[in-house]
Amino acid sequence: MVLVDPIQIHFYDFYPAKSYVTLSGVFTFHKSGKPSILLIRFAAHLQLAPCRVSLRGTLPESSFAAAMARIKVHELRTKSKTDLLNQLKELKAELALLRVAKVTGGAPNKLSKIKVVRLSIAQVLTVISQKQKAALREAYKNNKFLPLDLRPKKTRAIRKRLTKHQASLKTEREKKREMFFPMRKYAIKV
Repeated sequence: MVLVDPIQIHFYDFYPAKSYVTLSGVFTFHKSGKPSILLIRFAAHLQLAPCRVSLRGTLPESSFAAAMARIKVHELRTKSKTDLLNQLKELKAELALLRVAKVTGGAPNKLSKIKVVRLSIAQVLTVISQKQKAALREAYKNNKFLPLDLRPKKTRAIRKRLTKHQASLKTEREKKREMFFPMRKYAIKV
């Protein structure tokens, strides 16, 4: 845990009395920059309440936030699963910080980062799931049956359709009928 400067949160009530409550204290943050759950819950509560909030003090910026740029998916594909999970954890911590900044009236450049961070989280999750699917496909490559989520989706009707082999099967009775009463061949004599 890292201690930061005392943060003062002013809670202005919108009722006619115009009373306000000032909360000040030292909040703890993880080294990654993720705020404590107390501050997040309080911020979520303030967002719902009819009030104006101002936050005074310094919030720690994670190292990732300083140079926040769009991540490239082709670079993500070269990383290992542990690296991807670590990056995902960093991005989620960053998003939590940005959401707190949004609730407490942060700078516009921070608010515009929310979209980029959410997109980055989605990209990392997509690459993780694609890698898992590829590994499963490799594992089940020579098996007779595939798990349902690895089979082609197509449509319900196509999935329920008989296979070519099943459709071509005939009963004993049908086989005998075809054998004893074959298609007659006619030739017209002119």
